[in-house]
Amino acid sequence: MKTSFFQIFCVVLLSMVSTFDAKSQNNLSQALASIKEKVKDVQVDKATYKQSIDVMDEKKGKLSFVSVMTDEKGKAISERYEFYLSDIDKNTITRKTSGKKLFISLSINNNQKFIKYFKEEKAESYANNLEILLSGASEAQELTDLFKSTIPLVISGEKEWSTSADALSWLKSNITGINSGPVSYEQSFTFGERKDYLAVFSVKKTDQKNVSSEEKFEFSILDLNRKNLTVKVSGTQLSVSVETRGNDPFIRYSKNNEQQNFRNDFEIIAEDIDQARSIIAAFAAAIDKSKQVIPDFGGLQKSLDFITKNTTELTIDKKTLTQKISFSPGNGTKSTFIYTEPDSKGKTIEERYEFYLSDIDAGNLNFKVSGKKITIVPISKNKAKFIRYYKDNALQDFQNEIGILTTDIETTREMVEALKSAVKSSEIQPVAWKSVGDAMTFLTKTLTGENIGAEIYKLTFSSISAEPLNVRYNVAKTDAKGIKAEQTFEFYPYMLDPGTVKIGAAGKYLNVEASVGAKKPFIKVFKEDKQQAFDDKVEIMAFDARQAQEIAVAIKYLAGNGKPKEKVWSDKQSVIKFITENIGDIKNEGKEVKQKMGLINNDPCRISLTVSSADDKGKTTDEIFEFTLSDMNKITVDLKVSGKNVDVIIPCKNKEKLVKAYKNGEQQAWGSEVKIGMTDIEAARNLAEAFRNAITQCEK
Repeated sequence: MKTSFFQIFCVVLLSMVSTFDAKSQNNLSQALASIKEKVKDVQVDKATYKQSIDVMDEKKGKLSFVSVMTDEKGKAISERYEFYLSDIDKNTITRKTSGKKLFISLSINNNQKFIKYFKEEKAESYANNLEILLSGASEAQELTDLFKSTIPLVISGEKEWSTSADALSWLKSNITGINSGPVSYEQSFTFGERKDYLAVFSVKKTDQKNVSSEEKFEFSILDLNRKNLTVKVSGTQLSVSVETRGNDPFIRYSKNNEQQNFRNDFEIIAEDIDQARSIIAAFAAAIDKSKQVIPDFGGLQKSLDFITKNTTELTIDKKTLTQKISFSPGNGTKSTFIYTEPDSKGKTIEERYEFYLSDIDAGNLNFKVSGKKITIVPISKNKAKFIRYYKDNALQDFQNEIGILTTDIETTREMVEALKSAVKSSEIQPVAWKSVGDAMTFLTKTLTGENIGAEIYKLTFSSISAEPLNVRYNVAKTDAKGIKAEQTFEFYPYMLDPGTVKIGAAGKYLNVEASVGAKKPFIKVFKEDKQQAFDDKVEIMAFDARQAQEIAVAIKYLAGNGKPKEKVWSDKQSVIKFITENIGDIKNEGKEVKQKMGLINNDPCRISLTVSSADDKGKTTDEIFEFTLSDMNKITVDLKVSGKNVDVIIPCKNKEKLVKAYKNGEQQAWGSEVKIGMTDIEAARNLAEAFRNAITQCEK
């Protein structure tokens, strides 16, 4: 029963719709007949205007208005206008006068030139308005009202398509040859050779001298700007202007079978306004109903195979450009891209890029179009210069991007997606070191050196002491002339700030840089075995991005895990014993300073420091400093590094001058601090901590 009721309902509904359509059409027919009756001949002075309206297509509301003016000498001038009622802006239909003439003016929506104008039955141009003469004001008002009431009755003639393929098929069938005066246009539209939304528009133009030129536009429907599909009028010629979204030059353009610069627009010649509107509607439908299809790059190997296959040779401006890319899956996917191009003299220049996919920024992967070239531009994360670059096999400075040329926009988009997939599949976890020993072993084996052109770099990384870990990093360079230069850094890794470890490019190699916490100059530096001023950072050479990153992780691990145990002293005697044993002589570039600490009256809280030094002429100076530990400020006991010297500074409380000083047996002015020279940062740090402890115990 329900089914029968539904069937009856559908039949009744369809019948109602048909009746409504028929009634609307009948109303339109009557309205058009009334308009025809109201358009009559008019006499103005001695000129006669014979006027008539013909219905060219009732359903679409296409009309032809003819006006033949005959002057007093019998000379006749014929004018004709073809237009669609649906194009008329009813709000602009008004009565107007000009001298002895009374007329109504009809204008096109947005002042577009959609009225085809003929003079003596010869197409002249397109216009945006027309005028119909009337004999009286009331007649003019009646015709005005009649046009306004008739326009809404016109059923839109815009075509509709259920699928993108239907719309594109209509374009394929209806974009054809057009004769526009002395010029003919052979036009064709095809689609679907690779994908349904990829299309080709071709046009062959032949002028009055029979000279022809051919143009071809290859594009994706998805790249077109739906809002900018417009009709253009030039004289008697109508065309549909097609543009890309954002004016991106994504249309491959060739002329007479030679590739030109990529473009962002083209035009299709239309026979009339109705065809132009249908072309626009078909493109709009195709744009709305098309959906991009990207191949499935589910696995790393599938992505790499696609990239390799589509990185090919190209010919641009009669120059052959060769490209080849290869991958080594694993450990970040090491990649090599080779590009060759002939220079102005025909000599082939080869460029080679070595990099890791894991270093590429997938979120910043895109392409650009310039002139005749489409270039995919993989960029390193954070734009770090991690890409090793060679030109004609000669190593150049590290780079942060490469450029891979492609042939067409759609392949380019697929390549970009394949690269994104490959990059994400190549991400690696940083090395997780299990012990300080493992990290040291890695650094010792890795930091060996390399040749850069004629320059030879020999590197060593070794341990000076284990508890706490103290290391020596040595760089020996031999240049093309055989001149050697050597630099050594000695430091305690735990003093480095892990947060400062970073990688930077230094021309043809990379540097792993690490700084001491608070940028304190705690790194001992030597050049040619001669000590230099202490520095606050060390730079470790690397010759490959993966190597640099692993070195950085190892240095971070040592910085965070090599901290020594804090020293503990249980009483005054033990801490004074430690201080006494760790204050010793200092030798620096042939000069020697002797230092010795003793107790005054065998009191562990009263200290006597003797310092003996000799100048360049061998003259010796003896200094003695006597002070009481409870007078000293434990909070401000600290290290001071100046140039090559390290001192432990022990100041008096409130900066009082409570240090008794002697020089060569003669008492000097009282001092406010005691300075003890040291040769090693860690030893100086321990000595400072011991003094803090001793002062605390003497204050009790």
